Amino acid sequence: MYVNDELFFVKGAGGQKHLDELKAAGGNAIRTWSTDFAGKVLDDAHERGLKVCLGLWMGQERHRFDYTDRKAVERQLNKLRAAVNQFKNHPALLMWCCGIEVEWGPATNPPVYQAINEVARMVHEEDPHHPTTTAFADIGSNSVKAAMAAQYCPDLDILGINSYGGLPSMADRLRDVGWVRPYMIMEFGPKGQWEVEQTSWGAEIEQMPLEKASFYLTSYLKSVSSSENWCLGSFVFSWDAKFECTPTWYSMHLLDGSKVNTVDTMWSAWSKIAPPNRCPQITAIESPLKHVKVHPSKHLDLKVTAIDPDGDSIRVEWVLMSEQKSKGSDGVVSTSLKPIEGRIKDPKAAKTQIQTPRGKGAYRVFCYVYDDRGGASTANMPFFVDAP
Repeated sequence: MYVNDELFFVKGAGGQKHLDELKAAGGNAIRTWSTDFAGKVLDDAHERGLKVCLGLWMGQERHRFDYTDRKAVERQLNKLRAAVNQFKNHPALLMWCCGIEVEWGPATNPPVYQAINEVARMVHEEDPHHPTTTAFADIGSNSVKAAMAAQYCPDLDILGINSYGGLPSMADRLRDVGWVRPYMIMEFGPKGQWEVEQTSWGAEIEQMPLEKASFYLTSYLKSVSSSENWCLGSFVFSWDAKFECTPTWYSMHLLDGSKVNTVDTMWSAWSKIAPPNRCPQITAIESPLKHVKVHPSKHLDLKVTAIDPDGDSIRVEWVLMSEQKSKGSDGVVSTSLKPIEGRIKDPKAAKTQIQTPRGKGAYRVFCYVYDDRGGASTANMPFFVDAP
């Protein structure tokens, strides 16, 4: 892909904050999921020399958008046409993403792919200067989504894919199915909460920070940077703080702005040099309550082992939260967490004690380690309080 007559390999991130740090890390682009607040996003990016993949939000099958309803499809197309015309001349615009995970279930519904193609064709009519992609949720069983896109989406310039646990094998899977057109990874990151081991009560076990950072790098090297003549780049997720399953699962920055280990990983991958300040590194988190059921009001040890690769002093913060899950109308399970005060003896000590809550239910204890130079590392342990 060329931008202003120069080869442009996307070293991007999903998010709209911490753009100065993204630029310093060697990043060159961000992506959005819709055109909400697009004017400000484009201006902020342009001010820093970053490009933007602008999302054209399309109704999702899982939210019961019916792509056999031609009137609804036409209304959506006209709305997106107006957005394209509003922003097509902005100098920060890189490309258009025509829908995000529009497909659902077996992902074999032709009208979905035909509607994506209609949006891509409309973009070419209104804006011949910027390419089109989409963002499929991986490529499906037996790579069915790539096959459907090949059949029904000739106006997509680039096959766009969101992929997490499956990204290390993505290039091989596309090769096996015979995909030869360009592709781009629109989201990647840790293993998703649907891809990891669970406790006996169904709590997802989040990767440890260094394991998570290593997985980002493995994914990037195997299916993005090593296929540079075929893969046009990627967007890591999520450069901003993002609550999904836990506050730390996908967050490359915390709510206070601290960067975590995955930022350091991508900084080195993009720029080929280490960041000027490296994050602390949690190497172990230990407790008898880790991933098990325990009795209420028990006094149990908590211990974190952490280092700082730059030799900075570090500080610790433990946080206890209750964890509740609910299933939405689309069948997707969401998690809510509420902090609980007063159960950790010394929440700022590397080794301390917790008194388990009195109430039966699922809980998660988080450990945050900071270097007070803008770096952090996080880990957590789910546990369940059961009747004695």
